[in-house]
Amino acid sequence: MVRNILLMLLPMGSRRRRVALILKKRVFSKLKIRYMRRAVPALLKKIERAGFIQLLSDIRAALISMRAELHGCNEYEQWIQVYEPSQKELKRQRKQFHSRSVSFSIITPIDKISDTHFMGLARSLNEQTYDNWAWIIIGTADDIAQAEKLLVQLPVQQSRVHILMSNTRAGYITEAYSYTKGDYILIIQAGDTIAAHCLYSLAAQAEKGFALITFNEDQITDVESRRRNPLFKPACDYTMLTGWNYINNAYCFKKHALPDGNHFPRGGGRTQHLELLLRLSRLDIRSTHCESILYHRRAVSESMSENRYEQDMQLNAAPLLSDQSVTGKSVAFSIIILNKNSPEYIIPLLTTLIRYRTEHDFEIIVGDTGSSDEQVLKFYRQHEDLITVVTNMNYHFSRNYNQLVRDHAHGAVLGIMNNDIALTDSSVFTEIQRVFLDNDAGIVGTRLLYPSGRIQHGGVFFHDDRTRVCQPYHRLHGQESKRYPASNVLEFIPAVTGAFLFIKKELFISLHGFDEHYEEESQDIDLCMKVRRMGHDIGYIDQADVIHVENGTRPKGSVNNHDRSYFLWKWRSYIQAMILPQPVNTDRFRNVV
Repeated sequence: MVRNILLMLLPMGSRRRRVALILKKRVFSKLKIRYMRRAVPALLKKIERAGFIQLLSDIRAALISMRAELHGCNEYEQWIQVYEPSQKELKRQRKQFHSRSVSFSIITPIDKISDTHFMGLARSLNEQTYDNWAWIIIGTADDIAQAEKLLVQLPVQQSRVHILMSNTRAGYITEAYSYTKGDYILIIQAGDTIAAHCLYSLAAQAEKGFALITFNEDQITDVESRRRNPLFKPACDYTMLTGWNYINNAYCFKKHALPDGNHFPRGGGRTQHLELLLRLSRLDIRSTHCESILYHRRAVSESMSENRYEQDMQLNAAPLLSDQSVTGKSVAFSIIILNKNSPEYIIPLLTTLIRYRTEHDFEIIVGDTGSSDEQVLKFYRQHEDLITVVTNMNYHFSRNYNQLVRDHAHGAVLGIMNNDIALTDSSVFTEIQRVFLDNDAGIVGTRLLYPSGRIQHGGVFFHDDRTRVCQPYHRLHGQESKRYPASNVLEFIPAVTGAFLFIKKELFISLHGFDEHYEEESQDIDLCMKVRRMGHDIGYIDQADVIHVENGTRPKGSVNNHDRSYFLWKWRSYIQAMILPQPVNTDRFRNVV
């Protein structure tokens, strides 16, 4: 190209070609080399700073994932193809210039660990491509003596290994924490291992300012060290931290993120990890989820039942909204309704509630999302002393209810109610209150009927077939109520609908209310899942006193695929592990009449 340009610019003659070649070889070659030496490094830095390299990496990962899907690879095989580094990549990480400014303290409590398992952990640490780390091993005298003998057989730098002797097996991690000097803490159980690029990837996230970094895990078996059962998790979220599927050792946190005097809780086992993660999640820190790391957890034959673990763990969730919540008067119920126009639904409902409000001690709060119907507006004005109407709200189910609870609700129990509900008897409030007083129920719902008498809602359950696995459905939906008469019993079930849902206000606040990622649907089932994870029951009263004109304010048959996909992405593993294997316990029914 340069030669052609010169031929065009130089005058005609025999020397034209010769001069062009000389200039090309000598002058432009030197200029090109000089430019490349100066410009290319600067250009690469600019590209890296702008994130283009990460963009190219994401595109590559997407292409690999698409190719894997075309070849029928499962999610685990896709992850391996996308994120598992090759030996060439590991070699590059070891040689790559890196500030190495982030230091890690790795804590490993040992308790009668086998030689093979301990050696596997030590090898995985020795193979790390990132070298700014220290290893703290803590155990009793016998366990420490065994570990010291094994460490001699490995080329692990003794200067980075610190051995602590403890007189008791309780509170290992708490004791070791006071000896950590690294910027970030990583807890690895003896027998587990981490990938060679684990610390390298964690350091990259730490340099971006993240104080809590979570990642994925799989299991490694004793037989040929095969890996299986991967657990891929969503990004770190407070509500996701309270489930057994997410409480594990696959996380790393900044040491100074915890305030003074708020270090590791006493005790041991996975409950200690749970408490620590809950404390971290309540702090105003940046957190992220690193998908490119797998923590290889040693599969054991005898381990604590996950069901037992969830029953035994004690959670003291710090309220998110309590500091901003309203104070003053106190009532038993806060009935909260969203409405826009619909005089044929909202006026009869509010009229009924006003009649019942004194008898059952509740307040009525209406969040209006843009009503223009004069009948509705006139009714608001006529009863402004009996109803709290909050106007000028832009409709968003989760956000609106969270705001109304935070700014206006005084009741000990929140009643989330659709505007197309009709009440035939006030006794339902008495029974709901009794369930909350006599049981550890976090949420209570009831049977709902269509105006025709057919059953609209008999409790929410989840499909267990391959095509619709974990998708929620309404039990007995559309069935004649005469075939399934109301039994007036209390049943504990997976979930209830948000069309007529009652929840303790304190619990609602501690769970951050409704998840505002949902646009139109599934947020009520999501709330039930969060309540179950916190160890509370979902109560269902089989009484036929409530009518629900389904889709009275929403087009019939409308589906929000985004919300449904988000729900499954968030809760599928929990439902499969904790709900589907467990049939409804019919022994827990009791008569409530």
